Amino acid sequence: MRREPAAVSTSFRALVAALVVFCGPFALPALADDYDDALRCVVLIGQAKDNYTAQNVDALREAGERLQARADAARPPDLTDQQKIDRLVAVIDEINEEGGIGNEWLRGEAVFCADMVEVSLTLPAGE
Repeated sequence: MRREPAAVSTSFRALVAALVVFCGPFALPALADDYDDALRCVVLIGQAKDNYTAQNVDALREAGERLQARADAARPPDLTDQQKIDRLVAVIDEINEEGGIGNEWLRGEAVFCADMVEVSLTLPAGE
């Protein structure tokens, strides 16, 4: 799940650039892609739980657990608690700016996230 470059905040780009300078370009794959994508999936499934639980109780619970495990595995080990919070808040803000789970595209992305962890999930097409 790649986002358009414009969706990445300037401060995040500055952080990545600083890390490339200090750590080298090969230290960043999980930091720049996998972890944020995993967090994005966790947040989308969390928003789906808040809005569509009646139809999908078991699928949403299972997808949430599996995606959280995926995010934990992708998390760079040297992140401080504050950095973890900052990253999560940035992902939540980005999703909310895109319209949250009420956005049909993001509902499709939530279904895709569930598919990645082999959970079948159906969310309504319209609001």
